[in-house]
Amino acid sequence: MKHNAVMGHRMVTDMVLLGGDVAEPVRAELRYHRNDPLAVEMRMSIGSNPAVSWVFGRDLLIEGLRRPSGAGDVRFYPVHESVIIELRSCTGKAVLLSYLPDMAAFVAHIVSAVPVGAEIGHEDVERELLELGQP
Repeated sequence: MKHNAVMGHRMVTDMVLLGGDVAEPVRAELRYHRNDPLAVEMRMSIGSNPAVSWVFGRDLLIEGLRRPSGAGDVRFYPVHESVIIELRSCTGKAVLLSYLPDMAAFVAHIVSAVPVGAEIGHEDVERELLELGQP
């Protein structure tokens, strides 16, 4: 697996799709946006196929790097220097293997940008209430 650094509020890294006869390389991009501070987007592509996007809770990612987490469509299982990411939909399941230190660097970066517990600040709530009252 090739390891990559965090750039801005995104990280591009290589993962491996497990299952089948051959493990396939997956290019993954994790994105974090301050305007949606509770979510992380993961866009994945294999070869020249179009990217598939999954959005999941930032807290799930943070917790999933420390211990098995998730009870729904997205689950994380940290194992030694890796993290297994299981994605489920009505059409099937994908199991990805990622490099844990890369994921941890991304989490450290987004938590330093928006600390845990400060995802929705007082100013944000007031601004949203004002926007609701405008035509």
